[in-house]
Amino acid sequence: MTCGIRRAVPGHSRLARFLNLGLTALLCRVRYRSRRIDVVISGDPRIALAVGIVHRLTGARVRHVVWNFNTSRIYTGWRRSLARFALRDVDTAIVYSQHERRVYAAMLNLPVERLVFKHYTGPYLEDERYRALPVQKDHCVVSAGYSGRNYRHLAAVAEHLPDVPFFLLTYPAAVKGLSFPPNVQILAEVPELEYCRHIARAKVFFLPLANKETANGQIAIVQAMALRTLLVTNLTAGTSDYLLPDHNCLVYDEQDLPATAAMIRSALADDARREQIVRNAYQYAAQRFTIGHDLEVLQAVVEPVLSGR
Repeated sequence: MTCGIRRAVPGHSRLARFLNLGLTALLCRVRYRSRRIDVVISGDPRIALAVGIVHRLTGARVRHVVWNFNTSRIYTGWRRSLARFALRDVDTAIVYSQHERRVYAAMLNLPVERLVFKHYTGPYLEDERYRALPVQKDHCVVSAGYSGRNYRHLAAVAEHLPDVPFFLLTYPAAVKGLSFPPNVQILAEVPELEYCRHIARAKVFFLPLANKETANGQIAIVQAMALRTLLVTNLTAGTSDYLLPDHNCLVYDEQDLPATAAMIRSALADDARREQIVRNAYQYAAQRFTIGHDLEVLQAVVEPVLSGR
C-alpha cells in the first residue's frame, strides 16, 4: 500500500507549522503497522523533511518518494545538515528541472540518479474551471508569483511603457520597499481562480526571474502556456527545460531595458505573431503538462521502488 502525505494542518507560527508537520509524519508512521504501508509519498520539502526525520528516528523500513522537491535557495549550515540527515535514505525525489537534479543532489549529498526530472503540470489544461476562463484578450501585461522574482526590473520596464497597463499578482512581502510607476496595479492575495482569470485575459505574461541558484517560475510558465497568454521571460538554468525562444515564448535580455520594453510593445501590437507563439505554447503544454503525464511518471517511479530495484 502507498501512503501519501501532502499537507499538515497549518499553524500560526513557523514552530507551530513544523510541529504540525512532525505530528502528521508521526501519525503516518503509526499507521504503517496497521495498514502495511510500503511506500510513503510526501508532497513538498517541508513535509519530506518531517517524514525523513521520523523515519530516521524510529527506524521505519518504509520506502520514501518526495513529489515536488523545490527550494528557493540552496540550504546551508544547520538546514543543510538537517536535510542531509532527514533525506539520506529517500528513494526518489521529483524535481521540476534538470538543473535542480544536480543542485539538490550536491546539497543533499545524494546520487543524482535519485532525483528525477518531471515538468510541472497543474490543473490548468483539464479542470473545467480553468478551461472555462474567457479567451478574449485585453491590451495589458500581467505578472504573477512570489518567490524568486525580480519585480524591481518589472518596475523599470513598465516605466518605459507608460501607456501600457501592468497587473502584478503577488503578496505584499514580494514588493516591500519597491516603488512602481502609475501604470502598474498591484493585486495582493487574489484567490487562485481569479488569479488565473487575470492571466487568461492579458495579452502578455511578463515573468522576470531573479533566482539563478535553484529554480522558480515553473508554475507561472505552465499557467501562461496553458491559459494561452504570451510568455515573455528571461532564461535561467531552472526554466530552460520549458522554453523554446521565439517558438513557445519570447526571451528578453536582462541588461537591455529599452529592448525589453520594445519587445513587449511589439508583442502587444503584432496579433499574428503573438497568437502563433501562443498556439505553439499551448500545444507544447498539452504534450507535457497534464495529469496523465504525472500518473505515468508516478508509476515509473513507484514500481521500481516497490520491487526493490
